[in-house]
Amino acid sequence: MYIYKYTFEIVPIQKITIPDGASVLSMQLQNNVPTMWLMIPDIESQLESPLKQITLRIYGTGHEIVKNEKIRFIQTLQIDELVFHVFELVD
Repeated sequence: MYIYKYTFEIVPIQKITIPDGASVLSMQLQNNVPTMWLMIPDIESQLESPLKQITLRIYGTGHEIVKNEKIRFIQTLQIDELVFHVFELVD
């Protein structure tokens, strides 16, 4: 297994392409850039296996969550005085 990092933006919704079989370990700021670390089952997964797209949904504290939206919590990020909660949209 390997750990790789991917960057993302603090926007309400975005798609990220990652290796199939990867799982999110953590999300934090690295050098002021939102970054996620993923566990990749093997190097072939990173280089050769099929990719999948995940959709991140980000809400700020106090924002209303869309009713009936199917989401799975990933991580909470604090950026200065703002706090964001990152979810994955699920089918």
